[in-house]
Amino acid sequence: MAHISKKSVIFALLLHTAILTPQEQPEVIHIHEVVRALNNEADCNPLQWDKPEEACNCCLLYNQSKSNGKKTADEIINHCTNKTKQCSSAAIANLKQQRGMAKGSSQDFLNALAVDGIVVKKMNVDTSLLSPTGTLTESSLPKFLAQAFDEKKLTNLDFSKEACLKAKNLGTQGGYNTLQLFLVTSTCHAKEASMYIVKEARHGLDEALKLATVASFPKMKDLVAPNIAPGLPTISLPIAYFSYPKSESIHYLAAMPAAKGKDMATLIDKFRKDQSPQNRELLNRAFTILGKETANFHKRFMKKEKAKIIGKTIIHGDFHVFNLFFDEIGGHFTFIDNETIADYLKNPASPAIDIRKLFFMPLSINSTYQQFRDLIEGIDQQVWYDMALKNFVTGYKNAYPAAQQKEVLQELQKMFNENFEIKWVDFDNEQLTEIRKKYINPIFIELLKK
Repeated sequence: MAHISKKSVIFALLLHTAILTPQEQPEVIHIHEVVRALNNEADCNPLQWDKPEEACNCCLLYNQSKSNGKKTADEIINHCTNKTKQCSSAAIANLKQQRGMAKGSSQDFLNALAVDGIVVKKMNVDTSLLSPTGTLTESSLPKFLAQAFDEKKLTNLDFSKEACLKAKNLGTQGGYNTLQLFLVTSTCHAKEASMYIVKEARHGLDEALKLATVASFPKMKDLVAPNIAPGLPTISLPIAYFSYPKSESIHYLAAMPAAKGKDMATLIDKFRKDQSPQNRELLNRAFTILGKETANFHKRFMKKEKAKIIGKTIIHGDFHVFNLFFDEIGGHFTFIDNETIADYLKNPASPAIDIRKLFFMPLSINSTYQQFRDLIEGIDQQVWYDMALKNFVTGYKNAYPAAQQKEVLQELQKMFNENFEIKWVDFDNEQLTEIRKKYINPIFIELLKK
């Protein structure tokens, strides 16, 4: 993935062709902290919502998205009030008052509801701009983005004009789950150029639902890019989603801010090729900051457990060096590929899942994960664990009060020594035992003596 300067902004656009006809396409809406895919108007039944205003809001959003500009605002309001009866005059008045639009027009009112309420905005695209399979091209992508801006379905000014957008096809650099990848450069602002990534993924609709749910979760909003909370990582999540039909299928897109800096895999590879004191010090610093910010992220959502300091919490779930971007200038991390966080919002898990994946993936024996083994190939194992594990663990325990740090270290050591499983990943147990004996446990013993 391309990296950016401190002043630049990157957005990833996720695109997926679903096996859905336009008629089968669900309407994805967001009301308060609830994100739902609606298959029909029955999903707006008042019995499924806490308040009458929410059921009414649901009906208005569903029908506005479904009509895609073919019905007027008054027709939609009349439909929800008199036909489905999911709205009442009182509910409409309350919704308008909540948005300070008591005297606004019906169209302005529905437009205001749609800004945040309709998660996936529908686009009508000239099929002549698409490839035979419905994918975008270097010439059509700027047109699509500018059209989305003109239709107020994308509000970022970097997409305001086609003339200041340039797309470059990056081919297969995104891996198995990336079907199409573009680098987009915007010069719409005179002061500086901004870069964007356009990505076609395999599971666009599912990812949109998961990521929108993560974004609406309490205490997560302060961490979502471009926000930077001291001592905490930034979470890269989409700012907008789109869909468009091609023949009998649907394409889904989502605009997502990516990270400043470089992913940890790049920094590790840099050290592997040039094991200078400067490159080692960079990794020492990065792993220390990663440990502290990861601990604070885990603590932010942690549930208290009897006789333990580190309890179950919301975790990342796909926590590895390719998903962790370090901004050297700001001394700060951004986590990407965050859809797996959604799996733990209502089902907290042990932070051990994240920590083990980070450090044990380079020991996997599957050919599929060769890239993880390659990263530390040629690095002395003692140097690697002193540089990576010792600094991460130090940063993690330092996020806790001094009186708790010894117990935190003991609980972390237990995590590294327990049997574990990572889905689809295999390990050599004899190798793990040897690594623990020679490198991992001596580091914990040293730290516990301090």
